[in-house]
Amino acid sequence: MNLAVLAGDRVLYLVRLRNGDLVTANIQVGSTLPAVHTSIGKLLLAYSQDLSVVSETSFKVNHGPNAKLSLDELRDELTKIRNDGWAMQDEELAYGLRSVAAPVRDADGSVVAGANLAVQSRDWSSRRKVRELRPLVTDACADISAILGFVA
Repeated sequence: MNLAVLAGDRVLYLVRLRNGDLVTANIQVGSTLPAVHTSIGKLLLAYSQDLSVVSETSFKVNHGPNAKLSLDELRDELTKIRNDGWAMQDEELAYGLRSVAAPVRDADGSVVAGANLAVQSRDWSSRRKVRELRPLVTDACADISAILGFVA
């Protein structure tokens, strides 16, 4: 599991609980990745009031075969993420990598971070990921949010 915040057009990883089976993402505390290609990043962008941090350059680095390549392509997904309250990525960051993310809220209800679980696509279909991992991530984020004073 990872916990990250938005830092410009990138996500900054603050917590990393390593999955020994995952070899496609070498993420450590302090790592940054393009927000537009990660489940946490897309989630945080969906709740952001300012998408001006996203530029054409944001889409040109570190992406997988299913990555969206412009903000115009991503806008509908950001709206869906905000409406659904969670995000996923399916080989958008790297080939073979899938993840699902949920928001962490502070006492005022503002989304201040996101957390995700990442898995190998060969072992986890998109449907299975949503069915089995999404509840784990959303529950963990609800627990973290409660610690921060958020009351649902």
